[in-house]
Amino acid sequence: MDAASSPSSEPRPGPSGLSIHATVALTIECAGNGRSSNGSSETPQRPRKRPRRPEAWKRTVAKAKRARGEEYVSPSTGKTVAARTTGPPCSCRQKCFERFSQREMADVLDSFYDLEDKELQDAHLFGLIRPNAVKRRRPRAGGNTSRLATYTYTVRSVGKTETVCQRAFASLHGISIGRVRRIAKASATAICAPKDKRGQHKRVKKFKFFLPLKL
Repeated sequence: MDAASSPSSEPRPGPSGLSIHATVALTIECAGNGRSSNGSSETPQRPRKRPRRPEAWKRTVAKAKRARGEEYVSPSTGKTVAARTTGPPCSCRQKCFERFSQREMADVLDSFYDLEDKELQDAHLFGLIRPNAVKRRRPRAGGNTSRLATYTYTVRSVGKTETVCQRAFASLHGISIGRVRRIAKASATAICAPKDKRGQHKRVKKFKFFLPLKL
């Protein structure tokens, strides 16, 4: 076979004017760099699942606002709960509220809610409550005792410390009597404030799925 009829050993040019080998090499290089052959960037694929953002959940937002004493919307009832303020004055013989000025009352409330964490707030209240042994117990039917101890409540404001009654203690901190009693009871039996166990129950939300029956 002569040289005119023999196939050419040189590579044939491709559609873009480059040889076939050069076109294949350019395509492989562009694929490795994440670009197409014309130099444009490929759009990355978005994940199908949304990332978890617990800090944006309604319950988490409401819980944080409640700890700061701010107004929030209750996730369970949908009602708006007003911001925390100083509660009503007590009516005891000590006249606890008359020993505090408006500035001192605001300082007690602000310093308490500036902690912005329920466990830190409970630890702060725990340190202000001192249990005392009951001096005299009256006999009761059935032998049941009325209480484990008596409690002394103190309030710190602008460099001074005052002993107040239970009602004034709750009102000055803008909290409920039930929360004060729970922490006071823990102070008589424990060495530290109780832990926050909200949201740790096993009653998780359950959804019912109905599958269509094929007849």
